[in-house]
Amino acid sequence: MSTQDTPQSKSKRRLLRQSDAVLSTRDTPPRDQDLWCLAGTNTFVIPRLFAKAQVPDSAQVIAEGTNSTIAETIDQTQDHIDHYKDGVINYGYDSGWRVHGDNFVYLEVTHAKKNQVTYGVLNSAIKALRDYMSQPGKWFGQCGFDIWDGPNQVGEGYIRSYGF
Repeated sequence: MSTQDTPQSKSKRRLLRQSDAVLSTRDTPPRDQDLWCLAGTNTFVIPRLFAKAQVPDSAQVIAEGTNSTIAETIDQTQDHIDHYKDGVINYGYDSGWRVHGDNFVYLEVTHAKKNQVTYGVLNSAIKALRDYMSQPGKWFGQCGFDIWDGPNQVGEGYIRSYGF
């Protein structure tokens, strides 16, 4: 058996290098935004905090609702994993996967860029978002966020309030 390259093997390697380059640059996170990952995972979020409510009571109500919604999302995703194993989040045709928390605050997640969010990735992403919101200068409140699993954006979501 010869170890020399044939024209076919050179061509295959060249195609592989080209396809690797396309795949590795296909989903590049923006560099001008915060990226926040959960330690020990390949999951990270790109959060976009919305303006903090200016009325102190409203800000407190939204913060409490956001915190409860995040906790409920983590509980629901972990419960699903514990009982049914990990898998792609399932939701209707006209909206995303939703969790309702206290104070009229809800979280909604949808798949992105022909990729799909799994319960495990969503669980890690929401834990990362909670950690991000806990940092000095940040707050628990309405926001949008992109969910990334390694080099691929798999989902996007937001936390919103019905009444504020």
